[in-house]
Amino acid sequence: MLKRVVDVSKWQGTIPWPKFLDAALAGVYIKSSEGLAVDPEYSINLLQCRQVAMLPGAYHFLRPEVDPIKQAQLLFNMAPRMDTDMPPAVDVELDMRDGLDQWLKLTSPQERLDVVHAFCQAVASLFGRMPRVYISAIFVASHLPKNHGLGIYPLWVAAYPFREAQSCNFVPTWNPAWLPVGWQDWEMWQYGQIKLPGVGIVDASLLKDPDPKPAAGRPS
Repeated sequence: MLKRVVDVSKWQGTIPWPKFLDAALAGVYIKSSEGLAVDPEYSINLLQCRQVAMLPGAYHFLRPEVDPIKQAQLLFNMAPRMDTDMPPAVDVELDMRDGLDQWLKLTSPQERLDVVHAFCQAVASLFGRMPRVYISAIFVASHLPKNHGLGIYPLWVAAYPFREAQSCNFVPTWNPAWLPVGWQDWEMWQYGQIKLPGVGIVDASLLKDPDPKPAAGRPS
């Protein structure tokens, strides 16, 4: 059964959290950090998410020029860790806000992969559960080795078939061509944006498993 999850950050500004209850969401991923910087709206967003009894999760925007172990520790310090919370997630994508993206300054696919692996391994060790990896097929094909080995982590795939925001109850159709090499299936799919009444436009994903579980053999 597919459930809908949205993700938010400082870019949404002040969020009217009670309005999310009308959208029948399975949960909300909240941006906690980027590099070694904390999202300024994270603490209040997490508090208010809990106040309206919604399921939270934290995601970190991975910066390749910053020590991945320190970034993993920051996410661990910030993220909610109740057994029922969604697992931590890492956002792996190009960021052209500062000109040439830092991922492109790394000269080899293996160097880029080393950053992602180091971060994910540290997160798995700290949390005792595997992080969801937010990534696109294009990023994997263009910037990582073919045998990257990241398929051990649950996939939050980025694939946007629609340019315009859809209604909150819209259910898109998946195209297998959007699956990145190295994964057999996705756990979450960010398919674009939706319009939430009283909230505005937010990024939306479909979640296949509405009850994420800790990694086998690790404490929760």
